[in-house]
Amino acid sequence: MRVFFRSHNAGSAGGHRSPRGVGWSLELFYRSGGNVSSPGTGSGAAEARLPGESPNAPEKNPSAGRGSPYNQGEEPMPAISLPNVQTLAHLPAVLEEVEGFAEVLASLRAGRSATVDGAWGSSGALTVATFARHVPGTLLVVLAHPRDVDGWTDDIASFSGLVPTLFPAWEHLPTDLNNLDETAGQRLRVLSALESQTPPRVLVGTMQALIQPVPDRAARAASRRTLRVGDALDIEEFSRWLVDHGYRRVEVVEAPGEFSRRGGILDFYSPDADHPNRVELFGDSVDSLRLFDAGTQRSLGQVSAVDITGLEQAGVENQSVPLTGHLCDYLPTGSWTVLVELEELREQGKHYLDRVADIRGLFSVEGVLQLLVARPSLRIAALPAPTVEVTCHLRVESVERFSGEVGKVRDELDTIGASDRVLLACQNEAECHRLGDVLGNGELARSGRLRLVLGHVSAGFRLVDAGLLVLGGQELFHREDIRQVLPRRRLETRAIDSFLDLAEDDLVVHVSYGIARYRGMQMLDKHGRLEEYLILEFRDGVRVYVPA
Repeated sequence: MRVFFRSHNAGSAGGHRSPRGVGWSLELFYRSGGNVSSPGTGSGAAEARLPGESPNAPEKNPSAGRGSPYNQGEEPMPAISLPNVQTLAHLPAVLEEVEGFAEVLASLRAGRSATVDGAWGSSGALTVATFARHVPGTLLVVLAHPRDVDGWTDDIASFSGLVPTLFPAWEHLPTDLNNLDETAGQRLRVLSALESQTPPRVLVGTMQALIQPVPDRAARAASRRTLRVGDALDIEEFSRWLVDHGYRRVEVVEAPGEFSRRGGILDFYSPDADHPNRVELFGDSVDSLRLFDAGTQRSLGQVSAVDITGLEQAGVENQSVPLTGHLCDYLPTGSWTVLVELEELREQGKHYLDRVADIRGLFSVEGVLQLLVARPSLRIAALPAPTVEVTCHLRVESVERFSGEVGKVRDELDTIGASDRVLLACQNEAECHRLGDVLGNGELARSGRLRLVLGHVSAGFRLVDAGLLVLGGQELFHREDIRQVLPRRRLETRAIDSFLDLAEDDLVVHVSYGIARYRGMQMLDKHGRLEEYLILEFRDGVRVYVPA
């Protein structure tokens, strides 16, 4: 078997591309006797493509004759066409053809609410990615469980090519903005982004995050100031303004809410900024504005203007900007809201309020829901429920669980996808290579119905009308993403979360044998079963095979 790569210039909403490489796919070609085999001619059969990609693609359903439900004497056609479905980013176009989608979209555009049910697995994230192509403003997605946030954001990015913005929740609500932490900074940065000329297209948050208040918008605006290159600036007056608004004067600026002054140079770190700023004066005018790294103090480049947000209200000693506003107050015109599993949102919101010792200042669950549905809102659910709203019923099925054993997953995938085309999402190119080796001789690959693509799918699903099965590679072996919260200052070396992070020729340290060079993966026979091994090469070419 030989493996070839092809890069597809997949379009995406907003012209953005996913960091996970949306638009890239792996195609398997099977060669027999040095030539590309034709479908069904010998043990090597066709390349793994979806319809419309190659004139050599099989014209008949390869499942016919194997007890498939499609084997009714006449080749069936999917209820939904699959034009050029080569990556995960092409799936929103498929969903737009579902009966009822156009009516739901029209309802949202008219300022009303609507429902999409039948959204099993990651098809809920696909639904969000599809509506993100049409929202005039920001699409606010509200989830019930914090554990679902990472999976949803990665799925949405893979399906849409857009990188969602996260609105985080505090574990413990601060009493004011003087007690700044990383979560407070992230929340303030989201508010600034929503007020900018380019607000985020997709914003994801939990019910807990929306129950917690944000600074009042009017008070926050009154405590902001803008500096531009060329502006006249009285450095003494500006220093007093910073002190009056809660900033602390220090020798070296390292944290939000700090400022320092050295002659005609003034550094400050606004609480809603990613990096501190350096103002250089020429006489009484701003000569340059620079971002710099708080850890190294090195410049990160020049900017033409910068906003400074105060921590306290001017003229009121020790009185911070009041936390009496709500996130919805900051949403730009034309924004829509998405409520994922409404009853779970209610339940998790009540559980959070029950855990909090002092609920003063927090919004009620029903109060949050009223703010959300005051805008055009979309409810997404797996199960249908009685409603008078315009509704789109997705024909989506969940996917059977795999055994996780290398020797069995190929046959299991052939069985589960017996009558479907299959898109299998891989985290990186190395995983695509390995899965290509494992699945390459299966019926799906030989019949031209398997495509390996870069991207993320948390929970597989089957689009019944389209005859399409969408899976994540981690589902085959029951692997889950382990996310590590990295400090602001990263070390040059670190422990990896998974061997999938390794690239060939990387230097690694074996806990028993010391430093080695990673040489890739290999399938080896062990007691009649194929298993994956990492190849580590030590000094003098000595190799050790470590079970994956």
